[in-house]
Order: sequence, then C-alpha cells, then structure tokens
Amino acid sequence: MEAILEEALSLDENGIESFLRTDYEPLVKWLDERFEVELTAMTPSQIFDAVPLNDVNYELRIDPARATKANFQASSISRRELLKSISDHWGLHLEIKYDDGGLPTAVQVTSR
Repeated sequence: MEAILEEALSLDENGIESFLRTDYEPLVKWLDERFEVELTAMTPSQIFDAVPLNDVNYELRIDPARATKANFQASSISRRELLKSISDHWGLHLEIKYDDGGLPTAVQVTSR
C-alpha cells in the first residue's frame, strides 16, 4: 500500500479552492479546517466513513472494482485537500448537492 497526499499538498491555492467550491460558509469552514490525518488500508467505500470526513453525508456511486487499499497521512491538511487527493488517487468525481433552498445536502461521489 502506498501513502498518498503529495499531489494534494503541492496544488496551488487557486487549484484547491476551486475543488468542492461552495458559498455556504459553514461548509467552507469545515472543508478548510486543518488537522493531522493517518488513514491506513482504506478503500474508497471505507474512507468516507472515517474521521475526519464522516461529518457530512456522502452519496456513493462508485465502482467496487476500484477498491484497492491506500494510506493517507499528513501532519497538516485540510479536508478539501484530503478529498481532492482521494478523488485524484481513485479517479472519483466529487460534487456538492443542494436542496431547493440552496443548502448543501450531500457530497455525491461517482467513478469517473
């Protein structure tokens, strides 16, 4: 298994800010909060249930064949950077879904 995160950490600010872009301030704050992460032997189906990503709802529509395990480790990373790294590693598309009132309801995760 490999440790993934270099590509997320090396992104320029404009590149990462456009990933999962939203004007909903509580979600922006949640996405940009920094923390230490050590997720080991995770599959795409498991990682969205793990702390610190499990605070929001995810609609998973992914190909189970992409279930290779990977490690994600960093001493300081935002959820947005981590989710971008996960997206890039497994070839997933993440998109925020909204209700009729414009409030975010879930992050939809699909295979590319």
